[in-house]
Amino acid sequence: MNEYKKKNDTSFTLGTTLTFELLLHKKEKAKRIYVSEKQHHDETYLKLERLAKENHLPFITNK
Repeated sequence: MNEYKKKNDTSFTLGTTLTFELLLHKKEKAKRIYVSEKQHHDETYLKLERLAKENHLPFITNK
């Protein structure tokens, strides 16, 4: 992940809550979803994975 700079054309969200907000309100701005390999495969994980698939976004486990 690159350092965030306001002048860049791209940005990122850190954390599940902000990622959900992005997918629910600005999904056209999302390009891909990265999740930690340490993320529990619980209901939240499955919901995020489902939203990524519904929006045709790569869902990538980041090691």
